[in-house]
Amino acid sequence: MESIVTTHTLRLIHQGVFNRFTDLQLSQVYINLLRPRSLKTDHQLLQFWYKGDFSAAQITFQLISATNKILASYNQPIIEGYIQIV
Repeated sequence: MESIVTTHTLRLIHQGVFNRFTDLQLSQVYINLLRPRSLKTDHQLLQFWYKGDFSAAQITFQLISATNKILASYNQPIIEGYIQIV
């Protein structure tokens, strides 16, 4: 069974949050996605979320909100400063 972190990481990839990653960084994300599910793997994936680009125009408030909800459930700081209310 996939973890919510794995599923959401795939959603972030699909939405282009990691488009500015180097090939090495993106490879590390995929390596972690292929590893067996564990709390350590989940936490490693969460660290990549902080390096993602949530400021792109196509990133929705719902995606950022869902990301922050998952981070909060793991007692991690939320992603701030990317939401601009127009």
